[in-house]
Amino acid sequence: MFEAGIFLGAFLLFHLQPLIAKHILPWYGSSPAVWTTCMLFFQTLLVGGYAYAHGLTRRAKPARQTGIHMMLLAAAIVMFCIQWQRWGAPMLPGAAWKIFPPDEPRRYLLLMLLVGVGLPYFVLATTNPLLQKWFTRARPGVSPYKLYVLSNLGSLTGLLAYPVVVERTMTLRSQAFMVAALFLVYAAICIACALRARSAQAVIACVESDPVPAASATAGQKILWLLLSFCGSVLLLAVTNHLCEEVAVVPLLWVVPLALYLTSFMIGFSSLRIYSRPVFASLFMVSSFCACIALLASLLIHLPAQIIIYSVLLLSACTFCHGELARLKPAPEQLTGFYLLISIGGATGGIFVGLIAPVIFRGFWEFHAGVMLCWVLLLVVLLRDRKSALHAGSRVATAAFIICGTCAFAWLLAPVMIPGARAIAGKFAALFFYSAAGIVGLLLLWLISRRSESSPFSAQNRRWSHAAFALSFAAVEMTLIFHISSYGEHALFASRNFFGLLRVSEFPFASDTNRPVRALINGNILHGVQFKKAEDARKPTAYYVEDSGFGLALLNHPRRAAPEGLRIGVVGLGAGTIAAYCRSNDMVRFYEINPAVADLSRGANPYFTFLRDAPGKIQIALGDGRLQLERDLASGGSENFDVLALDAFSSDAIPVHLLTHEAFELYLRHLRTPDGIIAINAANRFIDLLPVVRAHARRFGLDMIVVWSDSDDERALRCRWVLLTADHSLARREPFASRADKAKCKGNEVEWTDSFSNLLELLL
Repeated sequence: MFEAGIFLGAFLLFHLQPLIAKHILPWYGSSPAVWTTCMLFFQTLLVGGYAYAHGLTRRAKPARQTGIHMMLLAAAIVMFCIQWQRWGAPMLPGAAWKIFPPDEPRRYLLLMLLVGVGLPYFVLATTNPLLQKWFTRARPGVSPYKLYVLSNLGSLTGLLAYPVVVERTMTLRSQAFMVAALFLVYAAICIACALRARSAQAVIACVESDPVPAASATAGQKILWLLLSFCGSVLLLAVTNHLCEEVAVVPLLWVVPLALYLTSFMIGFSSLRIYSRPVFASLFMVSSFCACIALLASLLIHLPAQIIIYSVLLLSACTFCHGELARLKPAPEQLTGFYLLISIGGATGGIFVGLIAPVIFRGFWEFHAGVMLCWVLLLVVLLRDRKSALHAGSRVATAAFIICGTCAFAWLLAPVMIPGARAIAGKFAALFFYSAAGIVGLLLLWLISRRSESSPFSAQNRRWSHAAFALSFAAVEMTLIFHISSYGEHALFASRNFFGLLRVSEFPFASDTNRPVRALINGNILHGVQFKKAEDARKPTAYYVEDSGFGLALLNHPRRAAPEGLRIGVVGLGAGTIAAYCRSNDMVRFYEINPAVADLSRGANPYFTFLRDAPGKIQIALGDGRLQLERDLASGGSENFDVLALDAFSSDAIPVHLLTHEAFELYLRHLRTPDGIIAINAANRFIDLLPVVRAHARRFGLDMIVVWSDSDDERALRCRWVLLTADHSLARREPFASRADKAKCKGNEVEWTDSFSNLLELLL
């Protein structure tokens, strides 16, 4: 009975997370911060649930515990009924919640999560500590920690079931009703467990089968509990952020890191002694070196290789953290307090990544901080372990780390204080990194084959261990700090907010100091360029030159010569380059979700002047493009765009909700018929979008024209535009007839809907 309750509660706890996040994701422009904020909310409620279980079992008698928890279960069920009546489905907020202040998305999102799933999630969060505590009362002498592994197995099952089975076979509404029905079953099991525990005899002191100390945990142990849990949480969210920023914000890329995180708990707390510090510590060190290479050469490494590197790093680091937590676990009598501190550490990590890091960091540097913290924790654990080769010489090792750390931070400040030091530091970084990488081999030998202190070679081993560990840590630390210090080089502006990373850099064009250009960089990808000289400032550049697919569509549109001009819609503002095509009788309406992007092109002294210099009518609608188009249709009818451009990608991430069947249905309602054109910037390093576009073209009876931008114009960047139109004569006219890539217009088709999208089959 207890096993079933813990498994089902954990299943629902982690099945509910991608369900609610996927429902609200399109409302926030598919920003990676949506999942980070959701995780912050879930981790905070988890702390609340653990604190409730800790207080309830310590202060209330068994009979009172049962009554209080039954009332809480009943309140959650009543809330499901109210939500069903008001929203049409439990836990899924209605359309009224789509409108939020653009400058306060995070606060509004947290409020919506609280109203939608706050109470049921809180109840589910109490499952693990509460039922384990009742288990010790009902079955004295049996270790409850084995149930923790079962809990993580249930969580992992709930996570993996979502993208593999549920997301592909059920609508969101059906998923919500399924979760509500399973919650009723869970509530019945919980009540049965509570009644069984209440009827049990007085608590008999449990004797753990594993060798754990029965004494109360020391302050040092409790601090380690917090730091180890904090580190694992930071790395989980940082790796997830990085993957979502580079690919897409979809449940698949939420589930994989979280599944690895849960697997690390199962390995660490397994009674089969699967966790081996030498193995996982060695794996972490090697993968952290590989991650450094991936950071420095992210544009050269294929996506599958990056996913493998970061996944191995996350699994090894989290397994080390959670394995050491299992080594430090207290007697069963203290398990609720132990779980409470673990949850506080995890929630603190969520707060750091979700709230603090966006304020204090200009980039996604919480990943760097998490890796360095994990190295420090590894040092602390080895210094505390009497069997470790570092233990006897802890002063030497500590001194070595202090020296390495000081040198690394001095290196960070040197480029600011000494002109020309950055170039020297960069050369030194490569030399130091690759030479120090060879030391890892010695470190691995030491980790895998530790000698006892009685060995005649133990003193020599310790000295090698100190040197290897210090140099290895310094190599990783200095490489990460160099990556941070090189971020934003030549930057005039850098910001980080809920919707991503932005930089504006100025540099000479083609090494010509007399032709400076300004570039807008979103994440790692260039999103707009403008020449500074007045004679070149109004020329379209990058992906929008006259010879690009978009330029051809605009300059050769049948209504180009009409006296009323063209009506152009653009989902994604960027640097506002498309406004360079705007004539006095034209109208361009931009849809931009990130207020920081809009601010770069507005005001008295904007960084980019395309909008200011355009003679026609320019409009900017702040908010997610799809939601704004829906509101425009509801309030004023069709915009009757002659050309509607889709270029709202953040870094290389794909906004899936802008490429679904329902989205294209909306776009067509805003197009002027029959000669309207949808222009899609389909250039992406990792995802081939053509199968998705082909499916929509076939479904809506549109012609598809694929145009590669291969111009010799110095202002151009190579890109691929896809044009969709109901005007079947367009593809036969020049210049489209000669420029179209007819081979790319045929092939497999993958149709995305709001209920289903699968990125795996599109990975390049």
